[in-house]
Amino acid sequence: MTQRRFDLDDDAVVASARFAAADRPWDARAQAALGTALMTAGRHAAAQAAFRASLALDPESSRTWNNLGNAVRLQRRDGDAEECYRRALALAPGDGRVLANLAAALVDLDRPEEALQAASRVPIDHPDRAVALCQAAAARMQCAQPEAAARLFAEASRLAPEMIAAPCGEGLAWLALGDLPRGFALLQNRWRDASFLAGATNFAETMWLGATPVTRRRVLLASEQGAGDTIMFVRFAPLLAARGAHVVLRVQESLLTLLAPLGYELHADTAPQPDFELHVAMMSLPLALGTTLETIPPTPYLAADPARVAAWRARLGAGRRLRVGVAWSGNPAFRHDRARSMRAEQVMPALAATGAELHVIQTPVRDADRAVLAALPNLVDHSAALTDFAETAALMSALDLVITTCTSAANLAGALGLPAWVLLQTAPDPRWLLGRDRSPWYPSLRLWRQRERGDWAELVERVAGALAQRATGT
Repeated sequence: MTQRRFDLDDDAVVASARFAAADRPWDARAQAALGTALMTAGRHAAAQAAFRASLALDPESSRTWNNLGNAVRLQRRDGDAEECYRRALALAPGDGRVLANLAAALVDLDRPEEALQAASRVPIDHPDRAVALCQAAAARMQCAQPEAAARLFAEASRLAPEMIAAPCGEGLAWLALGDLPRGFALLQNRWRDASFLAGATNFAETMWLGATPVTRRRVLLASEQGAGDTIMFVRFAPLLAARGAHVVLRVQESLLTLLAPLGYELHADTAPQPDFELHVAMMSLPLALGTTLETIPPTPYLAADPARVAAWRARLGAGRRLRVGVAWSGNPAFRHDRARSMRAEQVMPALAATGAELHVIQTPVRDADRAVLAALPNLVDHSAALTDFAETAALMSALDLVITTCTSAANLAGALGLPAWVLLQTAPDPRWLLGRDRSPWYPSLRLWRQRERGDWAELVERVAGALAQRATGT
């Protein structure tokens, strides 16, 4: 009798597929069907094992190579996914679905020219044409071409109105072009995605977008993405309070102390959801309030705790050199972090050679960066002491300048109205717009942009030169 393997986590579909695969271990299609069932159930590692078992029996299956690529890509292994898709294309040249998937992997690998080539090969009448157009649009965004991207996203929406990524992508393109009303309106399509509603009971039904009175009503403002986004959009809370709302903030726990002086009812996003009558997602506030570039609420709207600032100044002691806080990388969980972040070795030695006194405000410091920091003079690593954003704000306020890539540190410095230099890729986050060295969101920041995509070395050289001049007073 064949021994069957069952798993307590199996749902009915997976259990049935697993039974069939165990019953026919020689059948490549049965193993592939198990992989598909597991991937649909969100069990990507197990799906990969099933697809590889299928390929061991039938290595000439383009479809299985494509599915393996999808499972691998869902685990953020984009290079391995590319290899799988290319294996699939070698077996089925011109397969539109595989080409669209390959384009997506190449976008994630920050190789937009190759992504455009792959997407362009998907036939006009192919069912995945809209997917390919979305990937081509994303590639255009990486090439700092938001107008072209907006057109492609709009065409994808026309072909596939059910596709959420297309109008959301178009919204980001318009934000990069400075059309905030149009951009934020299109971004409302994100609420068609069930993942945005997870844990948010009736949020869609109670979304406030400016049409109804809020006087004496409990209005919940909830963070929905990163801490930097919360810092950026919490500036709109006073406008809502001015309309008579009882503002309830639900934010990341690391922001609670920083935001407490605003005086609103405050809850951590890890705590039970508080009672509310209306809800506004943080990134929907600009739309609800009719915000344009000219009406963005001014900075500073946050302040560091004076006692903490005084403690940091005492800790740093008297000094004659320019004191500069530095952060060089963002959250590695962000899909496109590789394009916006640097390694310490790419930036810190050049800044340390300027004569400025460097203070690490990066949290956390990645293991690969620690040896670089330990070898540098004129540098103090404060990362272990920065337990939350209130502490980071206090340290920043005790320094002369902040230098950072596109991270929460940039948003924090801007919200505090502190001088900071922000190092940006050629096609940065839409909040930074294009072709500007100043931000309407954060006037105290100076924006430094790559001249060639991926060329941090030239940018760091320019920044280090300017810092050396400032540090020496020349």
